[in-house]
Amino acid sequence: MKVQSLEPLNIKAEANEPMPPGWEIQIRRTADPLSSSGNYYLVCSTKTEDSCEGIRPGLSARNGDIIGIDFVYAVVHNSTGNVLYAQIGVNWLK
Repeated sequence: MKVQSLEPLNIKAEANEPMPPGWEIQIRRTADPLSSSGNYYLVCSTKTEDSCEGIRPGLSARNGDIIGIDFVYAVVHNSTGNVLYAQIGVNWLK
């Protein structure tokens, strides 16, 4: 996915069926301004809804050039582990 420099990211993950009890959706972003090394920012998380979403600030093209690519990923998991994993790369354009 290509995004203009500093454009906010509208991020949403949605299940096509109601979540079973004990299941959770989480969205994380690797290069979020609030991320730290090895700590991917939690954009949203829910155990009661079938979707979660958030708007996160964009990155400058200069920062995008330095980090290369920004990743956003969603995980659906239950008590035994991950059930579904999806990831998208974001290229920041000048």
